[in-house]
Amino acid sequence: MNETMLGQIILFLTTISGFAYQIYKENRKRRWEVEDRAALAVKVEEVKQNAAVAHDELVHKIEENTSISANAFNVANHVNEKIAKLTRLFTEVQDDAKDVAQVSKDVRADVGARLDKLEEKPKANE
Repeated sequence: MNETMLGQIILFLTTISGFAYQIYKENRKRRWEVEDRAALAVKVEEVKQNAAVAHDELVHKIEENTSISANAFNVANHVNEKIAKLTRLFTEVQDDAKDVAQVSKDVRADVGARLDKLEEKPKANE
């Protein structure tokens, strides 16, 4: 009976130690999971903060680019207005030059006609 009792005690101790080891493993696994979750939560918070900073920087860059684009459009509009003004002035100068050329042509024709008349008068007096 001693052997049977000893076997049962050994079996009982083995079972208890198995349960104790299994409980230890589950607690250790649970502790690791809790630590991992905490570390993961910290990393998620860091990613959120980095995303918020990146978003703010992106919004700032977009606003800056919008401002630069608006200034560029204003400058381009002023250049277009200057080009239009210069085109009008050039057209006016061109028209004036045509008028001057016509007047010059008329004056030359008139001067030529008067010279012809002057040359004819001395011939008539001879």
